[in-house]
Amino acid sequence: MISPTTTRTLLVLAISVVVLAAAGTWVGPGATSEASPKGVELRTVVTISSSSDSLLTVVTSPGAEKGRPLSAAFLIQHSGSPPYIPDYRGETRLVYQVDEVGHPVSLWVQPKDRQGWFFTTDGFKGSAPSGTALVESAGLARYSWGEKAEKFPTSHEEFARERFAALTQAGGTCGCSGGPGSSSCTCTAPGGGSCSVTCRSGFYACCNSPGECYCVPERSGGIGE
Repeated sequence: MISPTTTRTLLVLAISVVVLAAAGTWVGPGATSEASPKGVELRTVVTISSSSDSLLTVVTSPGAEKGRPLSAAFLIQHSGSPPYIPDYRGETRLVYQVDEVGHPVSLWVQPKDRQGWFFTTDGFKGSAPSGTALVESAGLARYSWGEKAEKFPTSHEEFARERFAALTQAGGTCGCSGGPGSSSCTCTAPGGGSCSVTCRSGFYACCNSPGECYCVPERSGGIGE
């Protein structure tokens, strides 16, 4: 008899392959994508940076052409004693998984010239590739912008600046979706932008707008701990 955990894992892999079929807007300049046993895989230039307190890390890939939205954008939220994630820019193998409704559950970032990181929340720790640093995150958020999006970041610096500023002042009021008891949420704008987030146990998911998806500690009203 197949366990619920095994069933969910199989669903994640199946959905990831389906997502790949429509992933053209996720591939930046010179990037290639292919089906990976661990989800959707991109091989592209990736930029990584963290906030001054190391509680937030952003991972992005440039748009298909100048002036277009980022082709991939993730926000990783840490808690407690955050890990050291050095700033980086270069050719990278990037693999991400989503659950059966499209919420992100893991992100594997593997630069060509250094050790990689496997960011995840609850339930997918066993998926970390051998030799990769496992980072058990408080939250993992994915951002995307459709062809008709009216407002979008076009650079890593712009995306990081906006996200760091927004989450510094974010509280526990969830105007779009999520709230206490929610482990994930999604928010989509009529203009084509969206974000979705998955949180580990002890946090709840909060989506205020397509630019604000994050995790809030269940025992407090702010995102930091």
